[in-house]
Amino acid sequence: MKKLKGKQVKWLKGIHILSAGIWVTTGIVMLSFVFFMPEKISTGSQLYISNYILYFIDVYILPPSAVVCLLTGLIYSAFTGWGFFKHRWVSVKWVITVTVMLLGTFVSEPLIKEMLVLSKEKGLEALQNQNYLQTRLYQNALGLMMLSSLIFAMFVSVLKPWKRRKGKAGRG
Repeated sequence: MKKLKGKQVKWLKGIHILSAGIWVTTGIVMLSFVFFMPEKISTGSQLYISNYILYFIDVYILPPSAVVCLLTGLIYSAFTGWGFFKHRWVSVKWVITVTVMLLGTFVSEPLIKEMLVLSKEKGLEALQNQNYLQTRLYQNALGLMMLSSLIFAMFVSVLKPWKRRKGKAGRG
């Protein structure tokens, strides 16, 4: 298979880093919003719009950056010397990336949507609703775990902490 060289790899790396940065930044913004905004909410409309903003970010801003990060990672693995499984740290990044994308799509997004619906139906009373509070708790914990995992993956990329798998040639 033909390998990318020079400027091609640099452009790919730049796009990969940019998309990962946007992905992590949206997670930071969402968690910051969730942890620092509640004390400022005093009406049902404010609660609804804060949940709508989370939903909007989660559906329209975060996914494109995650997909670009995944695609550039695929290209990186397939068309450079890094490969998919030559290095443990690359394998760990793949596990983290796919896991966070699946959790975000099939668990986090539905939780955020449920919070949105409940806040629209119940207004400020949602803050006393057990279902809303439990959903928010699950979403906050999951969001913190996913963000921590992505930040860990970024540091793994920089530190490349595990040795190359035995018998595999390539960059190290």
